[in-house]
Amino acid sequence: FPENYVNKKHPLDYISAAEPIVPEFIHHRSDESGFYRLILRISWKAGDRYIPMTFLLDFNTRHICFSSEAYKAMSDHCLIEEEDDLSYVRIHTGED
Repeated sequence: FPENYVNKKHPLDYISAAEPIVPEFIHHRSDESGFYRLILRISWKAGDRYIPMTFLLDFNTRHICFSSEAYKAMSDHCLIEEEDDLSYVRIHTGED
């Protein structure tokens, strides 16, 4: 993670704003294991606000990893949807 990150998050993550941030992408490859990850920082639209957060896209297991803090922020802003025993985030293109 970049040097200004603390506990694997950007200092301004989870602070809602009127405008989205410019997305940041950091590709990481472990030389020892050949493990690929994408560290991604984007804004999630929540009503008329935007919530910036950092999370991991794990290419080897095809999972998106959210911290408990990210999950709580998304849940608090009604971004988490539930169906049976599955929790998920719906991804939108921004077009209606």
